[in-house]
Amino acid sequence: MKAAKTPQTPADLARRLRRVSAMMINLGVDMSYYGGFNERVVDYGQTLSHSGLCLHALAESMEEKINEH
Repeated sequence: MKAAKTPQTPADLARRLRRVSAMMINLGVDMSYYGGFNERVVDYGQTLSHSGLCLHALAESMEEKINEH
């Protein structure tokens, strides 16, 4: 895996967090949906989606602090 370049600003980091959170949420929902009878896949999908929502909230919080200045 290629290492990501270091964010230049807090706003860059917030944007990256938003992109990653969207991928996590979408993948988690897909895992939950397509997991079918495999309860473990469904559980992991739900966990991934929840973690993505947490990252999204973190990005929003960072952006609020950035916009305060």
